[in-house]
Amino acid sequence: MSKLFGTSGIRGVANVEVTPLLALQVGAALASQFEGGAVAVGRDTRLTGEMLEAALVAGAASCGADAKTLGVIPTPALAYLTRELDADAGVSITASHNPPQYNGLKLFDSTSMAYTEERQMRLEGRMERGELARSRWDDIGTVEAVDARWMYVDALAGGVELSRRWRVACDLFNGATCAVAPEVFEELGCEATLINAQPDGHFPAGAPEPTPGSLRRLGRMVEAAGAEIGFGFDGDGDRMMPVDEHGRVPSPDRVLAAYA
Repeated sequence: MSKLFGTSGIRGVANVEVTPLLALQVGAALASQFEGGAVAVGRDTRLTGEMLEAALVAGAASCGADAKTLGVIPTPALAYLTRELDADAGVSITASHNPPQYNGLKLFDSTSMAYTEERQMRLEGRMERGELARSRWDDIGTVEAVDARWMYVDALAGGVELSRRWRVACDLFNGATCAVAPEVFEELGCEATLINAQPDGHFPAGAPEPTPGSLRRLGRMVEAAGAEIGFGFDGDGDRMMPVDEHGRVPSPDRVLAAYA
């Protein structure tokens, strides 16, 4: 049983449970298992994200990996870009829908799939045993800031063909979707009304979790704007709940059935 990893990676109170030292060790362990390679790193809007990012990429570079920092992007974008940028692994620094004092590390492989429990346990074992392959001073990895959001925006817009101009409203909860949602809806030709669309790690709009209660605000906006549908996103953009044209939130089961 893993001590560090849960169902969504490592998660806890930032700078108490999820510390820069832990992030450094995860980065070093990732690089060590690939004997260098490349690691893509993205984060949500939490205040502690840059601190943990700096530690993680330092650990990765110290063991020979080239780190590509992607800035604030949704977790699905990080997963997609890990593959598209030919990285060996990807790390999303996020605590998803949790309050602002939390943060975490979610790992992905080179195919955009989240790390399995087996891979997480192998990585944790390497960390516990201290099997970290530090590089010579002249063979450390590089750290490069990469703006690859356009690749994700293009992929989303290119995968959807709308027969008309839709009126949509979105509550971005001050989270990571702030970095891509305006461009995506513009590319799709939608008339979009966005609320809480400023990235803010304090989450002034409340906990970044789209629930029937928190989506009442979006429901009122849908009706006021005359929108045909609304979408609410969680803090790292890997979960969405819709609101219909009357401002009502359908049950998740009905939404899942609609996808099927």
